[in-house]
Amino acid sequence: MKVSGTLIMYTIAPLAVTIIPGPTMLLALTNGVTKNARIISMGMAGAAISDLILIGLVALGLGSFLRCRPSG
Repeated sequence: MKVSGTLIMYTIAPLAVTIIPGPTMLLALTNGVTKNARIISMGMAGAAISDLILIGLVALGLGSFLRCRPSG
């Protein structure tokens, strides 16, 4: 079975995104080490809500809108 370059790149990209911490992960780690449970919970809720908003906007077609919009 021949493995295509696209499949290899797709395998590498999610792995890299998972391994490299982004701003949300760094905030969660910092809060987890230095803050109390209430602040940690609020940070987790904020991250989850922002993800839901982003997923909702994508589902409503924000990606298509931005792709068709002229840049400049």
